[in-house]
Amino acid sequence: MEVLLLGSALISLMLLLWGLVQLNERLQRLEANKHLIKTPEAEAPKAPVTRPLPGADDLFQGLDGQALFEAMAGEGEALEFTEDARKRYELITRKHILAMMDEVGQGQYTLSSGRTIRTLRGAYQSWLPEPVLSELAALAGQLAQAPSDASIKAQLQAVIEALYARLSFEPPRAFLDTEDDPATASAGGAEAATQSPQTESSATTDDPTR
Repeated sequence: MEVLLLGSALISLMLLLWGLVQLNERLQRLEANKHLIKTPEAEAPKAPVTRPLPGADDLFQGLDGQALFEAMAGEGEALEFTEDARKRYELITRKHILAMMDEVGQGQYTLSSGRTIRTLRGAYQSWLPEPVLSELAALAGQLAQAPSDASIKAQLQAVIEALYARLSFEPPRAFLDTEDDPATASAGGAEAATQSPQTESSATTDDPTR
């Protein structure tokens, strides 16, 4: 009985040693040929470089979003833009603000710097600073509750004019009706403050320069 147990132990030990030798040889072969092994990452083709949404004519030199805003404001990459590009960007900025105000009026706005703006000439990724949007949204909410309040409209106009000055755009005198005209305060003020992007598009995107 003892001889049988001893024999079984020896056989098990020999099998274990043989397995270890085989494993060692396999590891050595893998180490010697590791330069021939191709990883999935190495075999996968590189993803093509994609560009943002600059529009079909690429007026904005491949920039969009925050980079485009900073370049337009002279705060980022030093680039020169054509007058057509600046007019287009003013339209995009205006539509961004109007869309935000429209959503605030409907109680559907969520603060976000980025927004895709669609025009007749293409889609663009717009970006405006969150502090500016937050201030505009707060004032737009107040105006939705009191559409005849000339003081709120004047504050909105001042914030928008400061933003336009930062971008070196002509102040948008017609952006909101801020004059205290009793004949138009109740009707024209509310309509101007809650004008939808679609209405603005029909009024501004027919210009062939935009």
